[in-house]
Amino acid sequence: MRRHPFALALIAIGVLLRLLTLSHHSLWLDEAFSVAAASTHSAAAIWSPGVDPIHPPLYYLVLHACLSIFGVSEIAARLPSAFASIVNIALIWWLGQRLFPGRRVGMTAALLLALSPLDFWYAQEARMYEMVATAGLVLSLGFVVEAWWSAVLIVLGLAGGLYLDHTMWPVAMLVVGLGLTRWLNESRSQPQLLRAIVGIGIGLALCKPVWAQALVAYGELDGVSLFKVIRQTLRVRTMTAISLPFVMIGCTAFAFGLVRSAAVLLQRHGWRAWVPRIIVVGFTLATAIVAVPRAYSLKQVLVCVWPLAVLFASWAIAAGERERRTAVVGAASLCALAMTFMTPRADWRGVAAFLSGSELARATVILDPPYNAQPYAFYRPVPTARQGPLESRDALSGSDVVCIIAERFGTRPPTSKTEAWMEANLTLVAAMPFSRLELRCYRP
Repeated sequence: MRRHPFALALIAIGVLLRLLTLSHHSLWLDEAFSVAAASTHSAAAIWSPGVDPIHPPLYYLVLHACLSIFGVSEIAARLPSAFASIVNIALIWWLGQRLFPGRRVGMTAALLLALSPLDFWYAQEARMYEMVATAGLVLSLGFVVEAWWSAVLIVLGLAGGLYLDHTMWPVAMLVVGLGLTRWLNESRSQPQLLRAIVGIGIGLALCKPVWAQALVAYGELDGVSLFKVIRQTLRVRTMTAISLPFVMIGCTAFAFGLVRSAAVLLQRHGWRAWVPRIIVVGFTLATAIVAVPRAYSLKQVLVCVWPLAVLFASWAIAAGERERRTAVVGAASLCALAMTFMTPRADWRGVAAFLSGSELARATVILDPPYNAQPYAFYRPVPTARQGPLESRDALSGSDVVCIIAERFGTRPPTSKTEAWMEANLTLVAAMPFSRLELRCYRP
């Protein structure tokens, strides 16, 4: 590693960025929910499914401990994700060195992950997805390390990931497919296969309490239009408790088939030169695209497997002209990272500051949609927010000014029945745009 001072310097910059920019943006909806769940409940209550009926409890327990130690703040809320991201940089270097000794794949992978805009974005978010990526890397190392404690890594990675979030399921399927393919192509060591089977069995048995939550979570995917279209296009039915294990086994077998087929193609002479180039070009384009602030639901899954994509890209770079390809992909990552850094989240901090520092301090505030009560409450502006719809003058309770905080995703007002009623029946006196939000104030 001492022979690559420039790469080490860029990795150090990536690490510092993750730590020094934790309060650059205000918390948005999902982050505020995480903080509320972790800070207003005891550890025993968090372990029960009542706090979050969809997501498993392990992330909230980690966040609860962090907020208890450092206090409730933006920095403390995002610290677990940032730390997990930094750990991932070290883990991917270790994994690359174990898989491809002497080929600098580990160093290249650590560099690309440190500069990855997708990884940086979720390293700055108070959610569980970076920690799921950590679990995926630990699980991957369990298939690579040839020692008795590899089974421990498999148990920790699989069980830890499934207790963090259900996005670990696709990660585990992919990692198992990759691990079995490597075993068939290289070692065929019976003890190693036995350790993997035992580790997977123990990990799944430990996670049985969260299987029911997995069904609830996958049922909620129909609320996301992208996943609903995919399910309907493939004519896939919603899963039940009986079908879930069979669906998981089938998906794992399908992932193994894809990985195995790719490995066979790579052994053919005609594909050896083209596949690395295709991977490098595809990875570069994907790195640029993920900087665009859209498709959040898809990115939450993608970030969990992104370290594996980085590892494949690093192998492809090492298979050809390493220095030139590394420079091109690194430059693309830096540009996309800069775009990601400048991409604002919902600016609740700005809204709260504007309300608290003006003559609107006693206005009635309406949240549109009502679920934004949690980010609003985190910054605690002076007015008391109203969470229900407003469709009559009687609901104003004699207020001189009523303000609505509405989400804006490139749309023009009004975007709800409440806002339409206010436009028709009240007089607009102020309109202030914020990132992904707009504050509009009216007088009766």
